[in-house]
Amino acid sequence: MHIIGFIFDFDGLILDTETAEYQSWKELFNTHHLDLPFTDWSLAIGTSNKVFDVYACFEKQIGKTNHLDQIYRRREERYHKLVGSLSPFPGILDLLIEAHSIGIKVALASSSTQDWVVPHLERLGMLPFFDSIHTQEEVEEVKPCPDLYLHAVKALGMQAKEAVAFEDSPNGIRAAKDAGVYCVAIPNPITSVLDLGQADIILPSLKNMTVSKINGMLEKIPVVTELP
Repeated sequence: MHIIGFIFDFDGLILDTETAEYQSWKELFNTHHLDLPFTDWSLAIGTSNKVFDVYACFEKQIGKTNHLDQIYRRREERYHKLVGSLSPFPGILDLLIEAHSIGIKVALASSSTQDWVVPHLERLGMLPFFDSIHTQEEVEEVKPCPDLYLHAVKALGMQAKEAVAFEDSPNGIRAAKDAGVYCVAIPNPITSVLDLGQADIILPSLKNMTVSKINGMLEKIPVVTELP
């Protein structure tokens, strides 16, 4: 195999927004002595709130109140404060720089919105390293539907088997694999307890990881020949 394209997830892969979001919601539930079930929460990681609506969960437990807007505003302020202090996960920027320097095309495929992803990439100094960015506005269904990855592969001008995705969640891994893209999983503190076994490779982080090392690991994956 000859990998000529990298496709990165954003939330939980480049920046640990998933831990920050869970923390902000968990603090809110705890303040009101309510329960936020992690098993339910985890279903929505890497996808939309159609799978698990945390707002509905909170409102069902708290009952009637006249202060929901204020409560949610404080929760969101807390979340943005947590995210604003975050740095990229180890190895991400170095890998982007190397990929850019040797001509590897790079895309981003995120279930989040453009106005969430792009400002953070700008803040982190990463935006110039991406050849294309694909977010929820571009598709009818986000991950685990493969459409975001199919769009990314097409934009990069290559076949799916020539690209590798970097993901942190089961929903993201399924999207990449269903699009025919190789997938490297890097769990974060939230997704480390989830089943990431569908990925081709699972790494603890991208620290000290290079393009050649990734290609070397992918070359060891058995090629399945489809029978006629």
